[in-house]
Amino acid sequence: MAPNRSNTLRLRGLVRIANQARHALSGPLTAEARDHWRRQVSAALRTVDQWLSEHRATLLALPSPSRKAYQFLAAIDFSTLAVAAASPAEQPVPGSVRLSGLRKAFNQLLERLATAPPQQQGELLKNLAALREGLAQNISCHDLQWPQLTPEARAIYGWLTYFAKADRLAVYLASRDQARQVFAEAARASRGFHPDVRVAFRPTTSLFHWRNAAAASHLNLPTPMISFDGALFSHLAGLAIRRRRDREPILAAMYGPPYQTLQAELNALSGAAEQTQGAIHDLDRIFTEVNRSYFKGALARPRLTWNKTFTQRKVGHYDPVTDTVMISASLDHPDAPAVVVAFVLYHELLHKVHGADWRNGRARVHTPAFRRDERRFQGYQEAEAWLTKWVSS
Repeated sequence: MAPNRSNTLRLRGLVRIANQARHALSGPLTAEARDHWRRQVSAALRTVDQWLSEHRATLLALPSPSRKAYQFLAAIDFSTLAVAAASPAEQPVPGSVRLSGLRKAFNQLLERLATAPPQQQGELLKNLAALREGLAQNISCHDLQWPQLTPEARAIYGWLTYFAKADRLAVYLASRDQARQVFAEAARASRGFHPDVRVAFRPTTSLFHWRNAAAASHLNLPTPMISFDGALFSHLAGLAIRRRRDREPILAAMYGPPYQTLQAELNALSGAAEQTQGAIHDLDRIFTEVNRSYFKGALARPRLTWNKTFTQRKVGHYDPVTDTVMISASLDHPDAPAVVVAFVLYHELLHKVHGADWRNGRARVHTPAFRRDERRFQGYQEAEAWLTKWVSS
């Protein structure tokens, strides 16, 4: 963690440390892990306190995300944390499994995305789906648990899942072209930069990575920057090529709703920590009731999360690789009856129970058996009628 020496009080890495600690503390820790995080958190808090003292500032001077991260870390009581009874050797080691060849294959896909014309979108979708399916099969064949995969592997899977839809890939390609045009113009106006710019939006923690080579310039940007407009790309080009130092417009955009909404969905698809408690409905409580009523309490609990996106037609999704049920944040609304949220959750749980029926290389998920079980839901007609009316409104 390090201070950002600008005219604003911002600490780089504080939110990242808080998120890592929150993930680590979500379950029982070994004594060694608990002591490790005690030291990490204490060091982070001391750094913040010292820096604020040097600036004669209080926590209110920090942006809200940094302030809340500090408050979270300061509230941890390590003396009350549960310690795992099993030794580390008896537990799967989180982030320990690196899948050979995945990074190379993903980089090759990004290279194709950087140069392919929009007319090849269909072929690009096939390439993307093939890599995602290969990754899923690799995980299944080796009987891997999702947390065992490295953060990079999980992030790549989340990225592939997100852009596996034609409309999202179209946004990617349009943003690629816009960024390429802006950076190419900036490169031509500056000496020593190749104007053929290859743009890739990828999982990364860097603000940008610009590499000028003999054959082309290469630009890596965080995936949620597909939400940027031409003005923001122009400002980013000033930072990368003209060495400007004013990062505030870019950082403000990264804290804004479009960027954060997309980042939250990517995090969820990558297996980030679940969020069950909404403003109105609690997915954990609803799952317990649905599990007891329809599965005799025997169904293993998947990850449950609100997807942060206020969708209208796509109200739920089940991902079998991450064993995650995502429910549209649109249903976390006072006007959405609890029976409707329960029905959507039940529908997604049926995907977990029934799986897919593969025929001629294609998967059928809404089989006759699936539809038969779906109609067992008490309040089925009420929920269907409400959703039909809501989607058409």
